[in-house]
Amino acid sequence: GIWFDGRRSFMSGHSVSAMNFTTYLSLSIGGQYVWGRDATALSRSLGLAAQAVLLTSGVFVAGSRFDDGRHHFGDVMTGSMFGIAVANFSYWRRFGTNGRPRPRAKPGETTVSLDPGPGEAGLALTVRYL
Repeated sequence: GIWFDGRRSFMSGHSVSAMNFTTYLSLSIGGQYVWGRDATALSRSLGLAAQAVLLTSGVFVAGSRFDDGRHHFGDVMTGSMFGIAVANFSYWRRFGTNGRPRPRAKPGETTVSLDPGPGEAGLALTVRYL
């Protein structure tokens, strides 16, 4: 019955994959063309448009899982948030706010730094270790 339906529920893999891919690609575009060191007015406009298209397609894929009756709304939201979180962790661990790769730590060295995030996004915590 309805009481046991939630026990067969788990976050949507399609939502995780779609939001992870589109978020990471969106961050990459942002680092190169929107807030990166070499960004221009034209590249910002085109980059923001590309980010909007990407994220809209990710939301569409994630939402289709709920709309098709394959997952509950909570499954789709949990999967989407998980995909977004993993994409952000992966991107910011590798790239700086200028869109360039972060310097690698030397063998045996651990560094921790608190850098400003892109624009008004806040702070980015960086931990480097080998």
